[in-house]
Amino acid sequence: MALPALGDLPQSASVEGYWHLDEESGSRADVSGNSNTLSDNNNVASDTGINEDGASSPLAADFEKASDMYLSIIDSSQTGLDLTADISFFAWLNIESDPGSSPSEYRWMTKQGTTNNFEGYSLRYADVSGLQLEWQISNGTINEQESVAVDLETGVWKHVGVTYDASAKEVKFWVDGVQSGSTQTFTSATGANNNTAPFVLGSRSQGDIDHYDGLMQDAIIWGATLTAAEVEDLYKLYTVAPNTFFPRINAII
Repeated sequence: MALPALGDLPQSASVEGYWHLDEESGSRADVSGNSNTLSDNNNVASDTGINEDGASSPLAADFEKASDMYLSIIDSSQTGLDLTADISFFAWLNIESDPGSSPSEYRWMTKQGTTNNFEGYSLRYADVSGLQLEWQISNGTINEQESVAVDLETGVWKHVGVTYDASAKEVKFWVDGVQSGSTQTFTSATGANNNTAPFVLGSRSQGDIDHYDGLMQDAIIWGATLTAAEVEDLYKLYTVAPNTFFPRINAII
C-alpha cells in the first residue's frame, strides 16, 4: 500500500518538502514538487516501515548515531526550505535508544547555521533534566528555544511534530495526533532568518554532531501552521480504516 500522496495532506499547497524515506539506500526523493532530494551521508540504511502488514510494509530510513548517518541538501540546491515565518514539521519516528550524555540530543530536523547566533530553525529530542522535545528559532540576532517534557518509548513508532506560529510567537508539540504539554510562547522570536546552512534530517545542520539513532518515515515540512484539527487529520491518514499503516491500538477512533 502506498504512503499518503501529497494531495491527501492538510494544507498540501504549503508543503515545502515531503520525503517518504522508503528507499533502500542512497538519496531520498522529495515528492512535494520542489525537488528537494536529500543526499545520503555515511550510508543511511533502511528497515521495515510503519505499515503493520509485514509483506507490504514500506521501508523507512534507519539512522545509526555511531556511524554519524544523516540526510541533507545544500542551501543552493533547495527550494522552499528557507522558512522565515510559520513552520510545521511531522514525521514517524521509532527511536532505537534514548539520547545519552554523548551526544545529549538528537536533531531530527534542522536548517540552522553555526554563526550569527545559530540563525534558522531546529527540532530536537534531548535529555535536559529529563527527556523533552525542543524547538529552536533564531532570526540571526535573537536565539530562543521552547520545550515540553516528553518521554518517547524506544522501539515503538510515534507520529511526532511541531507547529510554529511566528506572528503569535507560539509553538506546540504533538505526539500521535494530540498536543503534548501546553502551548509555549516565545518572548521575542517572530521567525527564522534566511541562512546558507544545509537542510538536514537526522543531525545538526552541519552534519557534525547530534546524530539520531532510530528509524524515520514520511517526514513533511510546511511553510504554514497546521491547526489541531489538521494535525488530527494527518495522523488519521495512517491510522484509520481503510488505511492499514499502523496497529489499531494507536488509532484515533
